[in-house]
Amino acid sequence: MIHLTDAEITAGIALADTYPELKEIETTWNEVRQKTIKVLVDNGVMDANKAAEYIDSIGYVPFYRKDENGNLIQSVDITSGLMQAGNLNNKQFKGSEKEVANIFENMDRWVEHSIRASIINRLKINKVDTTIQFAKDVLIKKVDSKTDAEGNVVQLTRNIDRTPTDDNPNTTELVTEYYEFSDPIFAAAFGSTFALTLGPIKQFFRATASFLRQNVVLYPLFSLSQLPQDSVSAMLSSGVKNPFMIPVRVLKEFSLTLMNMSKTREEITKYGVVGDRSWNQASERGVLSKQTYKERDTSTLTGKLAEQFDNSPFVKVLEKIAMASDNAVRQAVFEQTMRETATDKSSLEKIFETGNINLAVTRAFEVINFRRKGSSEIINTLSQTVPFFSAGLQALSVQGRVLSGGGIAPGQRADLARQTITTGVMMTGVYLAYAAAMSGDEDYEKLDPKEKDTKLILPGGWSIPLRPDLFTYIAKVVPENILRDLRGDQDGEKTFQAIKRGLINSMSISATPQAVRPLIDMYMNESGAFSERRPIVPESLKDLKGADQYKENTTEFAIATAKLTGVSALKIDYFMRQYFGYTAGLITMTVDEIIVQSGMLDYDRPERSLREIITKIPGTTPFVVREFGNREVSDYYEMKEQVKTIVNTFNKMQKPDNRMFYDRKRVNEFAKENAKMIQYGPLIRNKDRALKKLREYRRFVLAQPRENMDGATKKRLIDQTRRQERQILSDIIEYRKKLYD
Repeated sequence: MIHLTDAEITAGIALADTYPELKEIETTWNEVRQKTIKVLVDNGVMDANKAAEYIDSIGYVPFYRKDENGNLIQSVDITSGLMQAGNLNNKQFKGSEKEVANIFENMDRWVEHSIRASIINRLKINKVDTTIQFAKDVLIKKVDSKTDAEGNVVQLTRNIDRTPTDDNPNTTELVTEYYEFSDPIFAAAFGSTFALTLGPIKQFFRATASFLRQNVVLYPLFSLSQLPQDSVSAMLSSGVKNPFMIPVRVLKEFSLTLMNMSKTREEITKYGVVGDRSWNQASERGVLSKQTYKERDTSTLTGKLAEQFDNSPFVKVLEKIAMASDNAVRQAVFEQTMRETATDKSSLEKIFETGNINLAVTRAFEVINFRRKGSSEIINTLSQTVPFFSAGLQALSVQGRVLSGGGIAPGQRADLARQTITTGVMMTGVYLAYAAAMSGDEDYEKLDPKEKDTKLILPGGWSIPLRPDLFTYIAKVVPENILRDLRGDQDGEKTFQAIKRGLINSMSISATPQAVRPLIDMYMNESGAFSERRPIVPESLKDLKGADQYKENTTEFAIATAKLTGVSALKIDYFMRQYFGYTAGLITMTVDEIIVQSGMLDYDRPERSLREIITKIPGTTPFVVREFGNREVSDYYEMKEQVKTIVNTFNKMQKPDNRMFYDRKRVNEFAKENAKMIQYGPLIRNKDRALKKLREYRRFVLAQPRENMDGATKKRLIDQTRRQERQILSDIIEYRKKLYD
């Protein structure tokens, strides 16, 4: 405490009187610490002769301090598998004026690392001893040092008995032993088998995922989109009696936190719920490109540039927005719980004094808890290599506990289940009232259910994004689609597919590492969620050159790159978005504007309406409804795929080279069972031809040089084709009702 003033020390000691629980924490911590040290000694990680020194040094903080920029420094490298690098016996007791990071975080990490290191060293000892017992000098032999071996060396430590001497009265000694294996496979068994499978590419996978995570999480519009999603999810998961106050408090806390004016944040920081690395969602997602366990090497140019970037005012502002967004829901749940349980509600201070602090803190911790990772190495590796994989698992965990009646905080199961049901029924009622009120609204009706289900459509073309989780599925997706079906707004097949798709999307999490997923998608020419894969390059463009594979929204950057590389312009755009996130959108938008303004193009791009301009900004899609809806087009192509499959199968049955041709009974049965589908074959072909002409005309308009057609004319003609498209497909819903109902 040499960096603290006398006043600060006195104030800190006085906390023990204000909060008697601190004495209990001290007693509990000493018990945990002594037991942990015993585990370290018993398993050969710590020198038995130093155990007493560690036990006596209660104030020693071995792991985390902060540098001059407030960034965490860790001095022990925590690695995976049995190749444990951290050695507690190399730690030196010395003071520092650098600020200590959160003390509870230090306690937790020290215990976690110590137990992990003990387990790892014990496994190494057991493996070595067993191998020596059965295969000494065949598979394994002991060597004096690494330099005495040819390779494949395993190192471990253990406490052994020794005879005391006058110079050294100790009865034990910590020794480091080296064992050489004849086969590298056996030596590799002392590392993680899963890490061994990934090999040296694991770090590349991790870096790729972290880079995309940074580009997404640090983007302000992403942070804003999380506010309504976190709020609505917390309404059900938090267990509060008045869930509709959660969104209001989230908005309030987000604004006040940005202005450093939140009293709730000040209160909740005392308990480590916010303001600390271990509970911060943004840090968990990897907001900054700091190495998690090591100090960055600033001796290199890239290290210096990265350090300057991380500490720049611009990044600090982005980071603050991300932190405020992440913590707003915790603060909202904490305050709402305290208000509902307080006995004196005369002021916020009295509420914080008389509310149920244990319940409020637990709910705030668990509503978004990224510490729940488990011990599975595969899961932990996927958490590092797949962006937001851990976040998805934690969300499913919370939803599972809440929906099964457990809740996120201790309580009577019946009471928790009753509150969940009550909140769910209230939210369903609100969603149904909203759907009924929006009936007939143009922006609402022209959208496909897959877009309506995950948004609240507002008048004027705006929308509020919702998280496609189990809470939204149960409270909104299922009842709204049933309501639309009962009103005749959609057919039964549409309702079934929407409910099926919603269930899959609410429970599915991508497990493909980000480093390879876009490459796999481009090779397979498919993108999108698991439940609705769609081609990156549509069938109508596949036979064209790369630079000619473009749509109305394809960037000029992608088209120019395609001309140089021959790669599909559509795939270039997809590649950029998948690997660089929102940054790619900003870069291509800027480059496109430079290209247009420089006069390099011999054609004008279609002019854009205000809504189209807004939707071009990366990250605005969740908040803006597209000008020309996709309802009719989606209805048509879903029906087309089913009709096409049946018609093609039936046509093949009519050919003599098909075995089914000679089984007329089965052919007739197939025709009878699928008579409606077969009947709509000509209808689909006619509409396909009409839509193809519109697509070709749009490409013709886009290709016209400036002297033939300006941007305003192009927009007018393209908008006209959009209206014609909707007109051609305007009767598709009636055909679907006849077919499916």
